[in-house]
Amino acid sequence: MQEQFDPIERQIPEYSDSLHIYKARIVSKPDPGDDRLEVRVIPYMVSLPTTDPLPKYPPFFKGQVIVGYTEKEDKELADYVWVAALPDFTVGFVLGLANSHESRAKKYSYSYNYKDLIQSLSQRGLIPSYMSYKDMHVQYWNDNVIEMVNIRSGDKYIVQSTGNIIAMEKNQIYLRVGTGSSKIDGVKNRFSAIRITRDELSLSSPHIRLRGKKISVGEAGLYLAAIASSIPIMVQGATIHPITHTNA
Repeated sequence: MQEQFDPIERQIPEYSDSLHIYKARIVSKPDPGDDRLEVRVIPYMVSLPTTDPLPKYPPFFKGQVIVGYTEKEDKELADYVWVAALPDFTVGFVLGLANSHESRAKKYSYSYNYKDLIQSLSQRGLIPSYMSYKDMHVQYWNDNVIEMVNIRSGDKYIVQSTGNIIAMEKNQIYLRVGTGSSKIDGVKNRFSAIRITRDELSLSSPHIRLRGKKISVGEAGLYLAAIASSIPIMVQGATIHPITHTNA
């Protein structure tokens, strides 16, 4: 009969080269050129003052820079992150911001789901009917902005709470300032938008103003002239008489 494991041998060794997952609070943000975060690993470093050297870990994924509220800004509002570190905390990496929760019986706060995402996009005038949620990777989400990418098509979306949108799709780039679909007091909100495709540049705005010393239009290079003057202007052989007044 095979002998039972010795319980002593099953104890966690004092040193290990394996990374373990810990929750940590952000103490300070990185300086320019430094992508590391100074963190306080919970609960092991709760009592350490900020004057003591605390670990600084880089992001786990190359090319990322993770930031959040810090203890130095506001200890009560400081964000938490998940870190992967050695048991002695000499080496570690920041995996990302951690969701907050109060108890198992309550929903996670600062998390998102399909219903919340679709509702937010609809409120901001981005029609989600042609978007496949199963292919949508949400890269960042908070009350002010949603940033996501379609992992199959490569379409990229940045949507702010004000209704501003940057959408880079396969066949178009769409930029908008203002909410185009929702209404306030029964009046449709104003917005300005630029839609760029291979064949067309479309501008939409309550007011469009072109300002420049030289503005050319068309392949023939026709010029548009606009100055505050009552003197007739010769443009491409045509005389333009500015309107100096309008009827009330």
